[in-house]
Amino acid sequence: MKGLVAVGLVAVGVLGGSLLRPLGVDAQQADFRFQPGDAVTIDYSGTSLPCQIDRFYGSFVSCKRQPGAPDVVQRPFVYNLSTAISVTLVKKAG
Repeated sequence: MKGLVAVGLVAVGVLGGSLLRPLGVDAQQADFRFQPGDAVTIDYSGTSLPCQIDRFYGSFVSCKRQPGAPDVVQRPFVYNLSTAISVTLVKKAG
């Protein structure tokens, strides 16, 4: 009898735990109309930044190094597109 009650409690615990925990969500890239190689301007509050898209990381994007730019700008940058005010296409890749 005690074994049956124990099995029942475990079953109720497993069922209750699976119902109470949040369901898993697969992260997916935001639907941007831009592709790697596109030249864009990313506008943040009071700042406009040129970027030639190198790679996407979810809602983040890394920019290719710009030839002829000052050394300060030559460091790799990763921008968060979800916090940008606007992203404007300057030149389509290809």
